[in-house]
Amino acid sequence: MRTIIAAHSGVLRGTGESILSALSNLSSLPWIARSKIERHLQMLSVLQWVVSFLMLGIVCSIILFYTFFTNCWPIAALYLSWLILDWDTPNQGGRRSAWVRNWTLWRYFREYFPIRWLMPELKRRLSIVRNPRNCGG
Repeated sequence: MRTIIAAHSGVLRGTGESILSALSNLSSLPWIARSKIERHLQMLSVLQWVVSFLMLGIVCSIILFYTFFTNCWPIAALYLSWLILDWDTPNQGGRRSAWVRNWTLWRYFREYFPIRWLMPELKRRLSIVRNPRNCGG
């Protein structure tokens, strides 16, 4: 615990220690298993995605609507005009960002849903996969 506090407070700034490396040192403690930490991080990444998917659009729409009734209405009008002009971008492939695509969050999200091929020699349109939580076909 001292390592986390020291890394956060900047005491270990010159040694290259960070909060993530301090958290990795916690896995050496006997009462915390690394598999439990990984599992919790996987669940948090899925929870973050679900909450973002369900709430972010509604919250941003409410904020945009509210902004029209404040002194910042020109900013909301510019954003709405950009939104209308840029409406077809998702249909054309969107804007891929290497920075967002390389987030560690997506690795934990992927590991939460471990999919394995049951029949790799099957080359038809039918693919059978096995997931510990459900089965798809």
